[in-house]
Amino acid sequence: MACATITNMPAHFLRAAEHQLKLHTESSQTRSMVTDFTRNRYEAFDPGRAYEPKEIWTGIRSGDDTEFTSTTCGVRLHTHASWTINSIGLNGHGCIANFSSGPTRARRGI
Repeated sequence: MACATITNMPAHFLRAAEHQLKLHTESSQTRSMVTDFTRNRYEAFDPGRAYEPKEIWTGIRSGDDTEFTSTTCGVRLHTHASWTINSIGLNGHGCIANFSSGPTRARRGI
């Protein structure tokens, strides 16, 4: 539960909390408080709902590159500043991240 909290994975935290209840472990006020907090902030994914790209993906600049993260899709990728976003979002119950990188110069020799 601690690792899931630190890594911002609320679904994993809630699954661990449910598992712990089934084991009939001793209750803890702190654990109960964190579990309630996590339940209140966690929004379960609804496959029937249409999501805007900004609800699925976040982007953070890192120097010349951008780091795209989707906790819904469970993926993080790094893109170069020169890349163009063709499509990013969620379509047909699948995550989409399509970029154009342009021509790349090949290395000569070994």
